[in-house]
Amino acid sequence: MKNRILFTILVTILMGLLPSMVAYAQTYNISPSSYTGKPSKNVGSWTAYTTGSNSVWIEAKAVASGSSVKFYIRKSSGTFQNTVNYKIKRDIKISGSSVTSEGTQMGSGSISSGSSSGTCTITPASGSHEYRIILTSGSITFYTEPITISSETTSKASLTLASALSFSTSYQSVKTLTKGQTYNFSVKVKNTGSSSWDGAFYLKDGSVVLLDWRKTINAGSTVTLEGSYTPAETGSRSLELYYQTGASGKGVLVSSGSYQNPVTVSIT
Repeated sequence: MKNRILFTILVTILMGLLPSMVAYAQTYNISPSSYTGKPSKNVGSWTAYTTGSNSVWIEAKAVASGSSVKFYIRKSSGTFQNTVNYKIKRDIKISGSSVTSEGTQMGSGSISSGSSSGTCTITPASGSHEYRIILTSGSITFYTEPITISSETTSKASLTLASALSFSTSYQSVKTLTKGQTYNFSVKVKNTGSSSWDGAFYLKDGSVVLLDWRKTINAGSTVTLEGSYTPAETGSRSLELYYQTGASGKGVLVSSGSYQNPVTVSIT
């Protein structure tokens, strides 16, 4: 019984947090988008992994994946002859050919002997920062050219039903509809997100659009969608309310919240 109560409390808390969880999206701007290439400075063993005409260097690139960024680390050519260790650090300070500040470590890993590359996933710090790979092989350390990652939290709209999809006559709300009779349709939709939304709504019966609206909803505001609906067929019908951001692209089912979407109506 105690565990059940605790579980209920946890679900209630999570449901309460849900609007704020979907109201923001994390995006990253990464430069360069390709591998860093040959280093432009000589810091320690910056440029030469081996000597002479076979000289190669360590390079890396970063690719955003959801709220994380994945780093790819490799030699400019060939494979690693020995197992090497690396660290991902941000905001390393360099003056001339000397490292004056080692910055903040964000991740680490190793690449096995005989491998051509390695990967490491991190969650970047907020704001804009430079990231470098510091790779060690024995007593030698290699630094890559910097990769700048700028994180940005963008606000999102989040549309949820604020009332049930309902049909009524001039007298009362009805549950069962009659073919050929006209009914007033009404539903309220709230934008529970943190930015305004503009687009179209569609009340659909399968692929058939019964009603449509073009609306703008500010963050935290509610709109009422109303229209006239005259059933043309009898039977049980499943009606769905969709939204389309910018009135283009793929339609998305409006979140039901405490109500039902789709809703099943009986037509006689």
